[in-house]
Amino acid sequence: PVPYVEALIAHRENRSQQILDELAKKPVPIMSIVEEIYKHVDKELHKPAAASVYAHLLALKEEGRVTTENSEDFESSWQLI
Repeated sequence: PVPYVEALIAHRENRSQQILDELAKKPVPIMSIVEEIYKHVDKELHKPAAASVYAHLLALKEEGRVTTENSEDFESSWQLI
């Protein structure tokens, strides 16, 4: 179980970094992030992927790394602090 958990943690850290990399370019809404980092994934899966990106953004917000005007509005742009 330890290698599996380590792989999950590494995947989560990698995904958070991908999100931060997208926000380093310019402030963007969640779906813009999804369309970039999940561009090789079937578009039908983009909506569920957006929920994952949203969870990452909320965690990054708690860490003081990103912000948005309205975290409850999926169309609100997120940006680095």
